[in-house]
Amino acid sequence: MRPYLEPGFLACLLLRAPARREADRLIRGFTPPYRLHRWHLLQIEQMLLKSERSIEEDAREAAADGRRLWRQYWLENVFELHEAPFENGLALAIDLLPKAANGTLSPMMCFHAGMARTSGATHFLSFHPSYRVAAQLAGLPVLPA
Repeated sequence: MRPYLEPGFLACLLLRAPARREADRLIRGFTPPYRLHRWHLLQIEQMLLKSERSIEEDAREAAADGRRLWRQYWLENVFELHEAPFENGLALAIDLLPKAANGTLSPMMCFHAGMARTSGATHFLSFHPSYRVAAQLAGLPVLPA
């Protein structure tokens, strides 16, 4: 079984998010290393940089903790970089976009669902309702159920 970590879910594993415990519990149902592609890295790095530059001290502290965890997880081989089939994922995302009711899904939501499907994921892990819909449209089981 191979999970696909939607970036918001991945962020929950790194930051002091209310859903962190649930994210930890869900991810432990799979065997590491967990595959990430370069778009995951770009989104997480942007999130950490934004928080590190925040005027709010709590956000900067959370980002520092998140950065430490991020580095530690890579050192411990919790994650592995996967050369993802971007063209195939984008093609599926384009197919998914019109299937969404009332145009409620963004291209990014469809992109992650397409990437999950074309990179061999067996499950899509996300707390975000719209990302979950996109993954279901792509035919993936979504966790949490």
